[in-house]
Amino acid sequence: MSTRQLRSPAYSAPGYQQARADARRGENTTAAELVVPGRADLVAERGGHG
Repeated sequence: MSTRQLRSPAYSAPGYQQARADARRGENTTAAELVVPGRADLVAERGGHG
């Protein structure tokens, strides 16, 4: 599978252009819980300091 084939689904995903513009402005709109498996458990173990 080529890089182009891997990128195509991301580029065509709903909200991609908006997310790209947000990232360009330095706005992080993705919650860590969505990209870090088990993050909620880690935060809970540290007493809410994650």
